[in-house]
Amino acid sequence: MYKKALTDVKIRSLKVKDKPYELMDGDGLILRVAKSGTKTWIHKFKIYYKPSSITLGNYPSLSISKARRMRDDNKVLTRQKIHPKHHLQNMNTSNKTFKEVFYEWYDFTVDEWAESTAKGVIGRMEKHILPYVGSAPIGSINTDTIIEVLMKIQRKGTIDTSNKVRGIVKRIFGYCTLFKLIKSDPTLAISSNMFKKTQSKNYPSFTNQKDIATLIKNVNNYDKSISVSKALKLAPHIFLRPGEIAGLTWDEVYFDDKVIRIPEERMKMNRVHLIPMSDLVFNTLTELHSYDFGSKFVFPSTASSSGHITPESLRSAIRSIGYTNDEFTTHSFRSVFSTRLHETGMFNSDAIELQLAHAPGSKVKRTYNHAEHLEERRKIMEYWSSYLYDLKKN
Repeated sequence: MYKKALTDVKIRSLKVKDKPYELMDGDGLILRVAKSGTKTWIHKFKIYYKPSSITLGNYPSLSISKARRMRDDNKVLTRQKIHPKHHLQNMNTSNKTFKEVFYEWYDFTVDEWAESTAKGVIGRMEKHILPYVGSAPIGSINTDTIIEVLMKIQRKGTIDTSNKVRGIVKRIFGYCTLFKLIKSDPTLAISSNMFKKTQSKNYPSFTNQKDIATLIKNVNNYDKSISVSKALKLAPHIFLRPGEIAGLTWDEVYFDDKVIRIPEERMKMNRVHLIPMSDLVFNTLTELHSYDFGSKFVFPSTASSSGHITPESLRSAIRSIGYTNDEFTTHSFRSVFSTRLHETGMFNSDAIELQLAHAPGSKVKRTYNHAEHLEERRKIMEYWSSYLYDLKKN
């Protein structure tokens, strides 16, 4: 395994010299720095026992990870005695359809995404774009055609979907430009001002302590389905998003460490999320585990032996205890926690946001916070459960 010698930090710090120079990354991948400062990725290899090379693209338009992937793709070709330049020329002269290019781009990019993101990309494109332009040659698609299809999505009222699809299409044509599949990018003339903006969603919530106390008492009086009942009672204490709490598995509950660990593929922000268990949460989950329903899910479904409760079942439970959708939702537990905890001034704001699975600051800062704030987050969770317990008693 080669050593990845180059990093973004190192590349950005490179100085211009009187003559061009090269830096090795590994397995024949080289970064050439010109006198002008232009940084170009070059892959050097042997084919038919003779040295050869191919220019991949310029940094930073072509990132380190993608340059390495292109190098690895070239290695596969050379093992088959196919010169990468010839392969690229054949690609450029082929009359590929938008659908073919989309799946090619998808395979090129999918490793960067969480599983939920990958499924979302496929679903949106197969529903909203491929039926209309999938069979069209990639080079024949112009700006007006793309705008027409995007406007068709927007007229259906799905503004968020329209904006997400527009982002995907722009990335596909960026890929086509990078690999010279098209002469010009038709999405460059498309401005975001042409489309409606996604409206941010504000969830209803309670800020008055008396209203919160009444809510907690009503939640604790709910006693229909045991799975829904326990999930609803835990929701104010762990404030996961509805889908995250409904799909909680026993593999994610670490009793020895008193922590719940949700993997990144189940989280909206695509990052592992830790929830320190307060004594109340620990005791509730211990009791629930002793029932041994024979399911991998903490809150198994009564309708399916292999499934779990749904977010809708939690919303229905909240409706049944007397709250309308305009008054309170499952998601609102998060807002109550955030507002009240910030108001106390007792805890670090970053620690509170991390416990909500938000991510303040840069990637470096997020990594630091993840490590440094865990003990404080344990104190936050214990404080919050005690606060809610006291409200319920009074």
